[in-house]
This record gives sequence, C-alpha cells and structure tokens, in this order.
Amino acid sequence: MAQVDMVINTNLQLHKMPFLVSTSPRNQQKIKDVLNRILNNEIAVFTDADDANAFNAITTDAPYIIDKLYSYKAQLESELLTILGMDNPIVDNTGRLQNITVDQENSNNAQINQAQETMTACLEDFFDRVREVLDYNITFETLVKPVESVYEDQVEDKE
Repeated sequence: MAQVDMVINTNLQLHKMPFLVSTSPRNQQKIKDVLNRILNNEIAVFTDADDANAFNAITTDAPYIIDKLYSYKAQLESELLTILGMDNPIVDNTGRLQNITVDQENSNNAQINQAQETMTACLEDFFDRVREVLDYNITFETLVKPVESVYEDQVEDKE
C-alpha cells in the first residue's frame, strides 16, 4: 500500500507540470500580466500575436491514473483487513463502498475465521517449539471471537 501511495504521488507530480513562458526582459511584465489574467479565469484575454507565442505548456503525456490507484489501494486494504480477521465492508472497483445486503456484508466471514484459525495454529506451533527447546510453557487466549452472520445468530436464538 505504501508503494501505491508513492505511485499516486509520482502521478500527481507529473500532472503538476507548470507553464513554460519564454520572454525577454523588456516584455516580461506584460507577459506576467497576461498569464495572471489567464490564471484568474478571465473569459477573454487580449494580447499581441507575438506575445501569445510565448506560452507553452509542458506535457509529459502521463495518463491520469490516481483514481485507479486509489481504488486499488482500497481493495488492498480490504484484503488486508480480511486477512487480519477484521470484518470490513465491500469496496467496489472505484474505491467506494457499495450499497450491500446483509449477506454481502457477511460474505467474507469464512475468510476472516479461516485467517484467525491459521494465525492461532501458527502461534500454537511456535509455542510448542518453545516448550520443547526452552522447556518454557506459553499459553494465549484469543480475544476475538469467530465472526458469525446475522442469520447464524437467529438460528441459535430459535434453538
């Protein structure tokens, strides 16, 4: 995600290229005045034909991809939250939250529970090795309970 942020910053910098204005010292103030009027959103700016040729925009031909990169970052964050066992909403390919149903909200519960079980199993294996090698017993208790859908809660209530 940090690399995506760096690419977003690079793309932003490429789109901030300034105007290149070539002028001589004798007409520099006149050209500055024209440029200020353009940047102040005047609808029509009148100048000599020779002065108009002094303005050039520097182009990098870099495509604008910040929106796509931001969306990609949001999807990576959602995936990371799932792996870490945190329930998270579904992010669409524009990086925005979707209007979702309860079933969609709970659709990654199995992934969240599986990630938690995998981390717990890895910690238990590590602590078993510590016990074997160092003859020191370490125990732990997970603070997070497995994620259940709303429907699972309703079934338990009926029983």
